[in-house]
Amino acid sequence: MSSSIMKRITSIFKIVFPIFLILFIFYQGERELSRISIKKSFAAIKELHAGGFILTIIVGLLAVSVMCFYDYFLTRSVDAKIPLSKVFRVSWIANSFNNVIGFGGLAGVGLRSMLYRDHVEEGRSLLKSIAWMTPSVMNGLSILLWLVLFNVFPVRAVLHTQPWLWIAVIGAMLIAPAYLIYSFARNSKNISFKASLQYTVTSLAEWIAAGLVLFVIFRLVHIPISFLHVFGIFTVAGVTGLISLIPGGFGSFDLMILIGAQTLYPDQGTVLTALLIYRIVYYFIPFIIGLIFAALEMSETIKKKVEDHQIFTPAIETTSVIWKLQRLFLQKLANLTFPLLMICISGTIFFSVSIGVILLRYEVSSRLDFKIFFFLYMLLFGCGLILLFLIHEIYMRTKRVFYMVSIILVLTAILGIFTISLLVSIIILLVLVGLFLKRSSFVRESYPFSFATIGRTIVLAVLALAVYLKSSSLVLELLNQPHKLNFVFYGIAMGALIFAIVYISIFEFIFNKIHHQLPGEAPNFEKLQEFLEKNGGNALSHLGFLGDKRFFFSSDNKAMLQFAKSGHRLIVLGDPAGDPESFGKVLQEFHEAADYYGYTIILYQIDGENMAFYHDLGYRFFKLGEEAIVPLETFKISGKKRAGMRATFNRFNREGYVFELHSPPYSDKFMEDIKKVSDAWLGKKNEKGFSLGYFDVSYLSKAEIATLADSDGKIVAFMNLMPMYQEGYLSVDLMRYYPDSPSGIMDAMFIHLLQWAKEQGYKYFNAGMAPLSNVGQSQYSFLSERIAAIIFNNVNYMYSFRGLRKFKSKYYPIWKGKYLAFRKNRSLPITMLIVTRLIGKKPKDRPTS
Repeated sequence: MSSSIMKRITSIFKIVFPIFLILFIFYQGERELSRISIKKSFAAIKELHAGGFILTIIVGLLAVSVMCFYDYFLTRSVDAKIPLSKVFRVSWIANSFNNVIGFGGLAGVGLRSMLYRDHVEEGRSLLKSIAWMTPSVMNGLSILLWLVLFNVFPVRAVLHTQPWLWIAVIGAMLIAPAYLIYSFARNSKNISFKASLQYTVTSLAEWIAAGLVLFVIFRLVHIPISFLHVFGIFTVAGVTGLISLIPGGFGSFDLMILIGAQTLYPDQGTVLTALLIYRIVYYFIPFIIGLIFAALEMSETIKKKVEDHQIFTPAIETTSVIWKLQRLFLQKLANLTFPLLMICISGTIFFSVSIGVILLRYEVSSRLDFKIFFFLYMLLFGCGLILLFLIHEIYMRTKRVFYMVSIILVLTAILGIFTISLLVSIIILLVLVGLFLKRSSFVRESYPFSFATIGRTIVLAVLALAVYLKSSSLVLELLNQPHKLNFVFYGIAMGALIFAIVYISIFEFIFNKIHHQLPGEAPNFEKLQEFLEKNGGNALSHLGFLGDKRFFFSSDNKAMLQFAKSGHRLIVLGDPAGDPESFGKVLQEFHEAADYYGYTIILYQIDGENMAFYHDLGYRFFKLGEEAIVPLETFKISGKKRAGMRATFNRFNREGYVFELHSPPYSDKFMEDIKKVSDAWLGKKNEKGFSLGYFDVSYLSKAEIATLADSDGKIVAFMNLMPMYQEGYLSVDLMRYYPDSPSGIMDAMFIHLLQWAKEQGYKYFNAGMAPLSNVGQSQYSFLSERIAAIIFNNVNYMYSFRGLRKFKSKYYPIWKGKYLAFRKNRSLPITMLIVTRLIGKKPKDRPTS
């Protein structure tokens, strides 16, 4: 038979065999579980003595600790000088993750490689040693199977019921001899016979320890099966779990234990109880401890190295998809550890409350007892809801959430002793210890609540309660319980929701009162004026005098940002002002401050020249439009091309219109006159702000105002000049006129102003931006850009942008792009809505402090 045919048969077998095995597990499992009373199993767990539970936990933890010798021998084989405490932690992380996640040992390979990498000189040699150690975990099982073959472990009755297992047993028996013979023949630095022998002894000790855990649990729940029989069943079940390729052997291992125990002990409900306890004490509790160790071990430096360097090249070449998924998991693990733990605790609470309420009717003897337990279950369920609602803030690591969660975990542990079990309370206290050890990572001052945050919490609450009530109803049907208990479930759910809302609200109120919630400082016009005159500004700096934005100064006081708050976002207006060499500093410091307070940043109307700063900070960009810069040295109204401009200018001169520049301070009469112009121009529409000036006496008094008056001396149009605090540059903000003024009045104003600016020695005139000029108009544009263009042009905006480019193009400007920068995981249309909402706020609604 040719090698190609053999490869094809092998490939087919690799696909068909696991599918066949999984189908068999489902089929056989349905048969076995149909004979078991789930209700009795849960009741049996609740009736276990607390001392017995503690004993099984201790035995389970000791059994997992045995696996630490793998790492002890591994680190010695590669001459790594690593403290034993670190070896213990890394080993626990790798082995507990391997037990639950699996991936054929790749989880352990990746974790060990990442956490030991800094302690060895040759990363490739380390990887080879880890790769050789990984399959040795099957050696102990292989040796135990020889005892099955010679009937030292009397389990042949089980094998006769499932004869196909003989193939797996015989195949697994050969693993240890083959492993040791190959290592003896090779005996290289990475494949050492001495190390292989040490790994094999450790593997044997591991499997014996795991079997002892199951035996102790069998004795605890009064299953009278002898030591040798338990080990025989356990060994055969271990083979089934390994060949199933399912992480932790979940399902296949348990099914084989049920089948094997049935030949010796008929009560499978009790066996299922023992298996549930075994999974808890040997898999889940060590996994939770492993998560805590992982959170302590995986610092930002390690995560960055994983992001920047692919140190597992051989593994990537052979298992690229699995590794990439695993690497992504590892990168997020340190931040996701506690949110995942809170989800697990919440799920445990919801499940326990559902079962506990049903069993409660059999356990209480009086109405008073029922009311007391009803109240305890309500508080417990409320604790679960609180942990669920705070998941995002736990991820953000705020100081507030550390105290909130710590108190809830203590309360949950106390309630768990009376309502669930001592075991669950111990697990929660372990999580609390891990939280306390990582308290220094909860550095953010706060995480502001917004309407979006409240909306997400409401949706989460509705979903959680709906799932809880539906699952409780299904459990009632499964256990044939009266549906009148649904009223109890509804009462607990509603009471818990009220408790959760009150608890979170109290903490939100306390921390909002105690902690300052915004970076930067409130408007200080004197400081702003002094800064701009000393360090310079840009086209938008003068808008700081509106008083609707806060200021953030760099630590060297050479650069400044102005921004406003909208929900949990800080919207920065324009690029930094000041010394360009300090732009990077102020941006970095501002982002650190915003992160400290839990805010997300949006950068509005930034220049293309500074995109490198924002790119390095991880932003995406959207072109808002283009800014018109008129070169005054080439500006003129003579010539054929400017005949229309010249005609407009001459017409207003013939009709007696007078252009004039006014300097502050202004009289009350002057302010009243231009206020009438502004009010008439606004009509029934509201003022805008943030990136646009609005009529405010204090703001307008900061710079010159240009006016155009008719032949009777009545002011019919005005513009307020905006200093750019750059030599040779000038801009303008408000441009307002009476609606019944002659057509072309703004052209006349512009021409007069440009001529005046040219005479005064200015080099460039900033005529402002033409928003969304040629953005999102093509059918090939991104859908998000087209949506954003529609929003920006039509949502609550009183200005018509479509004609602005045409109007400004008459002055032959240089067009410069203006951009919006936003986080890559944020929606562009929603970001645009947030900005336009801020711009559209009435002046009285804008924060001034």
